[in-house]
Amino acid sequence: MDEEKTRPNVSTGTGAAIGTSTGTVQVHFGPVTYRSGQWFVEWGKLLLVVSVLAAVIGGGWGGWAWWEANRDLDVTSRARLEGERPTPDGGALTLRFDAPETRSRLKLTLTLAEGRPKSQLCLPHTSVEIRSATGTGPTVTALNGVPAMFPLPDDGSVARLQLTVRTERGCVMDVAVAEMILTND
Repeated sequence: MDEEKTRPNVSTGTGAAIGTSTGTVQVHFGPVTYRSGQWFVEWGKLLLVVSVLAAVIGGGWGGWAWWEANRDLDVTSRARLEGERPTPDGGALTLRFDAPETRSRLKLTLTLAEGRPKSQLCLPHTSVEIRSATGTGPTVTALNGVPAMFPLPDDGSVARLQLTVRTERGCVMDVAVAEMILTND
């Protein structure tokens, strides 16, 4: 497993700890003063400290909520390719996937390989047309290893795509999903 993907983000935790500690010190000691042998609460300073803390907490929560609603979702493991394999020119495959949340686009990277590696050389002239399985919407062309951005409808209804192989006559190709990312980019 990739170490960078499994290691916790230390800077976020450290920043949160420092921010919380600083805020705690300000709340406890900032608006309180000692004069003439007595402790006094300065309400103006207390209100300022509470306002700043509320703004920081609210901004952090709002930023987190925006990130959670717009972050990229890797759905590669949810992809299922169905159809004739290896696939000839004009042959169609159906790509099904489960979308846990709605996003505006699908970034799809396909891996194409020769279906008969010893008897053909068709990969340089091969592409795959991607469209909704219902036939509505745009058609996007994908090349081997190059991410293709496919727009998704707002209602998140597309969880099935049709992939049509375009290659030279007599060639057959192996098609596999390398990466599928749901994104709002």
